[in-house]
Amino acid sequence: MSSLDFMNKLLDGGAVEWQALASVCKIETGKLNANAAVDDGEFMFFTTAKETSRINKYRWDTEALLIAGNANVGEVKHYSGKFDAYQRTYVLTSFASGVNIRFLFYVLSNDLKKYLEERTNSAAMTYIVLSTLEDFQIPIPCPDNPKKSLEIQAEIVRILDAFTELTTELTTELTTRKKQYNHYRDQLLSFEDGEVEWKTLGELADVNTGSKPTEILETATSFDYINAGTSRSGYSAASNCAGDTVTTPSRGQGGIGYVGYQNEPFWLGPLCYKLQSTDKTVLINKYLFYFLQSRSELLLGLKKEGGVPAVNKSDLVQLEIPFPSLEEQKRIVAILDKFDALTNSISEGLPREIELRQKQYEHYRDLLLSFPKSESHGDAHAQ
Repeated sequence: MSSLDFMNKLLDGGAVEWQALASVCKIETGKLNANAAVDDGEFMFFTTAKETSRINKYRWDTEALLIAGNANVGEVKHYSGKFDAYQRTYVLTSFASGVNIRFLFYVLSNDLKKYLEERTNSAAMTYIVLSTLEDFQIPIPCPDNPKKSLEIQAEIVRILDAFTELTTELTTELTTRKKQYNHYRDQLLSFEDGEVEWKTLGELADVNTGSKPTEILETATSFDYINAGTSRSGYSAASNCAGDTVTTPSRGQGGIGYVGYQNEPFWLGPLCYKLQSTDKTVLINKYLFYFLQSRSELLLGLKKEGGVPAVNKSDLVQLEIPFPSLEEQKRIVAILDKFDALTNSISEGLPREIELRQKQYEHYRDLLLSFPKSESHGDAHAQ
């Protein structure tokens, strides 16, 4: 069903009136500085950060929408109760009787950022001008029939709330699974004194950096280009390193301590180490990956400051690695591979389920909020 057909069915012949945000609620800002927040405060304190803070006094005791006026510009929160707000946070209260507050929350969450981006001349949107916010247009279905209008708004809210709740539950479950994964990984890779033999990384593996490819491509092609950082640095038309290889940045801001595992052939850059077992009958590369991933503090401890942070090869090869029997390494890898797929894989497990539910939510959100624009408001609120 097209969005037009879906909307026609929802409206059932009713019209849509676009009204300025300022006409359906009161808009003001907080008066406090961000440093007014206190640890373990009694009341909510809304700043422009994604996370909320606490405070020991309140200015409002009502249901409100909070909009970040700078920093995370256009982020919208919905709250009911006692709270206070930062001076750059817009506070929406005293809503018109014909507006479902939750419906207004979804409209603003869906369209406000794009609306603001279209009205700023700078490359980065840094703050919201009050008059621009006041002019934001709100679709009111069936304005001549308030009862029907609220029923339509409530139905939209019911559907979107259900998707939001499901995604929240899945995300909470994923967070729990990740904690479990980290716990079991650390348990599996912890050994008592004398339980297993330890050798230096240099005794067990080849440790080398790569080189710069002839051309670094931006669009996906045959091979990943792995260099400094925690993700690929681009793509390459050729490879210089086989798969089944552990990687870790040799220098650069933010990447030191990160451990990656390349399952397929790739191009190894000059600012990244490859770690490959010299004898796979003694050490499995994937086991080495899980051990180093669980002990990132060992790599961070090798970091040399001054200029660009770096890890010297002479220090890296001296890291001591426990290596139990090959059978035990295989058992550990098999268990962690299953956990990893459930908690981190984007092709299966919870991450995949969350991705599908998010796409489903966005599909229905687009259908439910695609109200037809009147000629008089189409330009004012281009969506």
